[in-house]
Amino acid sequence: MQNKGEAWILISGGNGVGRSVYVHKPQEKTWETIQSEHNGNYYLTCVLRAVHALNSVAVGRRFQTEKLEFDGAAIHYQLDINGDVLIYGLEINSDYKHISGPQTTGLYQVRWEEEERKWRTSNQLRTKMKLDHRWNEAHYAAVSGKFDNKEDAGELLIEHIHGAYNTLKTQKTNRSGNHYSLYWQNGGFKSDKHRDHLASLIQQAMLAGAEVNWLAHGEGAGTFVRAMQVLERRLSPVPLSQSSKEAATLRENLQLQSVYFSNPRGAGTREQELKALCKKVGIEYKGTKINPYDLFNPDTRKDVLRKTKLTLSTIAIGGGGAVLGTSDIENVLTQAISAKSIGIAAGFVTAGYFVISDKIKTNSGYVRALPRTISSTFGKGNQRWAA
Repeated sequence: MQNKGEAWILISGGNGVGRSVYVHKPQEKTWETIQSEHNGNYYLTCVLRAVHALNSVAVGRRFQTEKLEFDGAAIHYQLDINGDVLIYGLEINSDYKHISGPQTTGLYQVRWEEEERKWRTSNQLRTKMKLDHRWNEAHYAAVSGKFDNKEDAGELLIEHIHGAYNTLKTQKTNRSGNHYSLYWQNGGFKSDKHRDHLASLIQQAMLAGAEVNWLAHGEGAGTFVRAMQVLERRLSPVPLSQSSKEAATLRENLQLQSVYFSNPRGAGTREQELKALCKKVGIEYKGTKINPYDLFNPDTRKDVLRKTKLTLSTIAIGGGGAVLGTSDIENVLTQAISAKSIGIAAGFVTAGYFVISDKIKTNSGYVRALPRTISSTFGKGNQRWAA
């Protein structure tokens, strides 16, 4: 730590890259406590990440008080004349905790209920995974895509876990007292808060040296990608030298975690992008299951256009020998996936496919698959492993 005058202590930056971040001298002991006790503490880990991220993401006008709130904590800061961040208040306060409701985004346990013979999601919101609960020497965790509620997500995603990690047998998992961790997202799949929460959970497992097998589903795959991008920039919630012993240990520990992407959706979720990012970050890539009927999946959209182009490239229309291109299909898909109304979107696809079918005078395989395409893209078909 270095001094900025007598009132401020440098805690992040100071290397000419981004803003320097200082903490008010009276808060020095609080800061030291957060640094020394953050391991295994979700709230303190979030504070550390938020403080060190301020050197690049701090916003506000100079000398104007800003307040950054997140789970269980708040940071009060100003930007000085040089644009440096001056933190004059660090609060760890349960009042800043998200108001919990039945469908609050967050971490839950999904337990096997022997009497009901089904998987049921607990209503207790948790701050850390029970990493000593393992199957085949690893803890299992899922990141949900779009479901009506966390109960549906919990009951269906075990199906994806078994499909992804096929050495896992139901005779072993479907037993009283067994559970897996579920990061349930009630919408907000592009939320930075959800991304950072998930990154904290991955970091908790890294710090514990735990083996975790992740299943990232649907829109949750996009959240997982963005969490990995956070880890790519900074493995630890605190800055570490790339050559330090601590950084090397964290990199080794991260290799104990793996991820399988099921029916992925979102930016950066092409199969090749997922493989490359996992390799770069150090998480073991276990595979990707692509739903060939889900137009929200970037690989599926590309494949549909590629195959349709091949089909239509030899089809003449209007009796004049003009070749039918794919722009009408591409326009239909673009309008469909950007439509705000599911009904409107499904209508675009229906109209587009039948117009094309009429033009090429053939019983197209894509037309025959239309009900399944609409179900997977705009309905609940993407929720199942066998979609």
